[in-house]
Amino acid sequence: VQYPAFTLLPLREGEDSDAPLLSLASVWLLVTLRDRYEADATDALLERHSAMRISAEQRSGLLDFLLGRCKVCALLVPTQALTSVPPPSPTRLPRPGSGRGSRSPIAPTLLRNLPGTPSGKAAAAAPKAAAAAPTPERKGPSARAARRQLAEEAEDKALAAELVDHLKASAKAQVSLCRLEAEGAALAGLVKELEVQLQATDRE
Repeated sequence: VQYPAFTLLPLREGEDSDAPLLSLASVWLLVTLRDRYEADATDALLERHSAMRISAEQRSGLLDFLLGRCKVCALLVPTQALTSVPPPSPTRLPRPGSGRGSRSPIAPTLLRNLPGTPSGKAAAAAPKAAAAAPTPERKGPSARAARRQLAEEAEDKALAAELVDHLKASAKAQVSLCRLEAEGAALAGLVKELEVQLQATDRE
């Protein structure tokens, strides 16, 4: 699945309970730029990704939390308030090989040679074909820009997936911690009750 950049996360812009929630794109830019956030997170870049600027006083603690350097973050929405976070709407990506545009399987004979290495008659005819073939035109700036854009999109998707996995793991750890605290409180109460009963037995 793929999560939209505007997906709201269980992280707030400030420590106040009514502070706006941070989007996936906002947090992704912080993780990507890190120490270069102040200089490179321009208004144009934020507007391009529909992201909000994270204040300077919150960047260090939030980045440490996202990178796993600490287990607690003041911006994290508490477990009892997770219902205030809108559920995400991921988009399911098509499986490779599905749909009308799927490629037919490669013949076993073609797999005997390395890609780009001709064999047999094709190897002998390759120099002649290369000599007769016209010199291809150089790709202009538009082609380089397209490749750069595709590379940026692929990097964006990979970082977004890594960030979502990290947030899921952090949320699970937070839930487990709350559960352990509740169990510890219950055990402490049970110990107190047993002590009271023992004291009553001793008096009798």
